[in-house]
Amino acid sequence: MGTWIKRIVGLLALAVVVVVGLALTKPDTFAVERRISIKAAPDAIYPLLADFQQFGKWSPWEHLDPAMTRTFSGPASGEGSVYVWKGNSDVGEGRMEIKRAEPPAKVLIKLDFVEPFASQNMAEYTLSPKGAETEMVWRMTGPMPFVSNTNPPTIMLSVPALLIAMAYPWAKRVVSMPQAVLGVAFSFGIPMAFSAVQGGQAWSLEAVSAAVPPHAWWLLLGNLFWVLAYDTEYAMVDRDDDLRVGIQTSAITLGRFDVLGVMAFYLVYLGSWALLSQMLGLGHVALLGTALGAGQALWHYTLIKDRSRDGCFKAFRLNHWVGLAVFAGIALALALR
Repeated sequence: MGTWIKRIVGLLALAVVVVVGLALTKPDTFAVERRISIKAAPDAIYPLLADFQQFGKWSPWEHLDPAMTRTFSGPASGEGSVYVWKGNSDVGEGRMEIKRAEPPAKVLIKLDFVEPFASQNMAEYTLSPKGAETEMVWRMTGPMPFVSNTNPPTIMLSVPALLIAMAYPWAKRVVSMPQAVLGVAFSFGIPMAFSAVQGGQAWSLEAVSAAVPPHAWWLLLGNLFWVLAYDTEYAMVDRDDDLRVGIQTSAITLGRFDVLGVMAFYLVYLGSWALLSQMLGLGHVALLGTALGAGQALWHYTLIKDRSRDGCFKAFRLNHWVGLAVFAGIALALALR
């Protein structure tokens, strides 16, 4: 048994070294390019690129969701033309705007995705005549925020963060509350955010300590209890399945005290962040956000008290509003300073 544990730890350490090593070589931007030759003149192709309402004639992406909603604004074509869409999980939600149009050679589009994830990129179409054909080049560029593009203290913190995240699947077999492992993994972004903003260029534990103040670690600890709260709600949904599979969860460990445990986790999370906000001088505005979060936590009690799958899943699914309320109170308090 000890040999297998050593092998697993060794493989995890090797994986971390490989991932961090690869990340260190990555640039802070990406570029993707595709080319195609079209049997048509640039003058015939350009109008299809400079007019968003013509995209349906040639773009396969336009047909992934027949019910997708489209809104066009600005000029009918060319610079300033805007296309906003919203659809299913295949197309997501976003906005395109033509930032530069050079007929019949080039169209530059600013592409902003909202769903399934937020991103801001630039897409460029370039048309070049090649005899009887036209070579069209599509090129997309955008930011690629690897942790390696921050600073040494943040990169150092990313190593234990990655190890903890990788350990989570195994934790379900050996830890009675694996949600705590997940909570640490999720919450490690807090000290890493402090380090990314305040860190220097030294590779040392002293540099990490200087970049990450003590209250960042207390925020991590408090946030851990938020993860315990909402992920226990989710574990309550899957309790019967998890028992059959034979994995451990906080809902199984807490047993008949699961609802009480969730509310206690909320109390520790909201109470610790409220206390820290006052110690950091954020005043009553931050407390207002915490109070709104507490109100939602009480509403969650009404959803989970009967332990129905639908109620527990709804509480889990809507939990981001608890965090948003706390965040909004802190952000507003800082803005009013």
